Amino acid sequence: MNFSILLLLLIATVVLAEDACKGWSEWKNVKNANCSDICGMCGQIQQERSCLGPLNCCKGEPKRTTACGESLCRFPRRACCPGFKKKMIPHVKFYCGV
Repeated sequence: MNFSILLLLLIATVVLAEDACKGWSEWKNVKNANCSDICGMCGQIQQERSCLGPLNCCKGEPKRTTACGESLCRFPRRACCPGFKKKMIPHVKFYCGV
């Protein structure tokens, strides 16, 4: 087999492998995980996602820890933890967000 055919086969394999990678699924809470706090985005929760393609085609991490507990905290606590502020969805609710 000559070099140009071998190179063409290699390129085609790489292109097909990249096309088969659909990226990551949406983040979801780890099964049986609970937020460590109930308000102010002061809590932490473990989340995971799955790679939708061949092994090692996705870049990034499959697990993360993220803030949770979006409802406002009641007095005497601050309404929202540092890094978050009070937000509103008109006529629906108040919550803590970025």
